[in-house]
Amino acid sequence: MLPFDTYALAILDELVSYYNITREKALGLGTRADGRRPDLPGSATCQPVSGKTMEDIWTAADRSTQEGVWSFYRELGAWASFRQCVRQIDMLNHHTNVLTTLQLRSGCHVLEYGCGVAPFAWLLLKNAAQNAAFSVTLSDVPCEHFEFAKHRLRVVKEQRNLKNVTLSFVDILPHALPVYQSSIDAALVFEVFEHVPDPVGAVMNIIKQLRTSGMLVENFIKHEGGKSGPDLDTARTLRVNYYEFLSNVMTLLTGDIPDVTPNGTRVWCKL
Repeated sequence: MLPFDTYALAILDELVSYYNITREKALGLGTRADGRRPDLPGSATCQPVSGKTMEDIWTAADRSTQEGVWSFYRELGAWASFRQCVRQIDMLNHHTNVLTTLQLRSGCHVLEYGCGVAPFAWLLLKNAAQNAAFSVTLSDVPCEHFEFAKHRLRVVKEQRNLKNVTLSFVDILPHALPVYQSSIDAALVFEVFEHVPDPVGAVMNIIKQLRTSGMLVENFIKHEGGKSGPDLDTARTLRVNYYEFLSNVMTLLTGDIPDVTPNGTRVWCKL
């Protein structure tokens, strides 16, 4: 087994505990490869999924509607929990650098939108001072990896006795824009907008709820059309409009402009 550091082992052990498997199994289920049909375990919040590629699941139903796209993430079962946790291990240094750039202070309201397994919020809570006061909101479509994200943040909060950290969970539903309990100081949207039917409307809604001088971290992956899967053609078409809007209402603090590094991570500040 690879010599994982402390954080990497903690991530794997969360999967081990939640899905009742071994570390080796968790790592194998989360390692990406074309044509995989893994035997995914069930949990208290999902049923097992076996013998299907991700493309099989995508093409098994009509995905031309928002309801169809949303149901895909439920039908995946635990697949994204494993994939995203293993990717989190690979991206630990990058996630740490992003949080260092933000320099979040006690009292901030942090939103992780399209959070998946909530890698940024998890890392924030792992490193927060014990007396730090943060409001952390996770927002995603109702599905297994969102349930796993809620669980792992609750566990970290309890284990570290973070009494001044408030956790909130807000579903993203078809044909509706989520509303959050208070103004947002920092919104993290990592590898999300390429999966969103209307990325312009989604980011407008986030920025409307972002404080003046609040920060947005985003990386809108540029994909090619013609391949079946959750990278949506509507998102690809609206990508130019998305960045035009951002450039009009935000100042780019770090990261290259989209045409220079299409898939790079950018930090913006609200004007």
